Amino acid sequence: MAAAAGQSPRDFHRRFVTPVGTTLARAVERLRAEIAYSLLGSAGGRVGDVAFRCGFESKVSMRRAVDRWLAR
Repeated sequence: MAAAAGQSPRDFHRRFVTPVGTTLARAVERLRAEIAYSLLGSAGGRVGDVAFRCGFESKVSMRRAVDRWLAR
């Protein structure tokens, strides 16, 4: 993403964290957790399928991310 923005990775990180208040990795995880939570609540789909669709490596990693997001 830094290259696409024409910035060094360090500069991109600094310019992202300052306004957003979190790292890019945590922001992406939070978005994935929000989407997963929504899909689990409305679609009634299988947990493994939702984890895969949201980009998580496993059901466990999705559960942990959703737990962190809910505890915020």
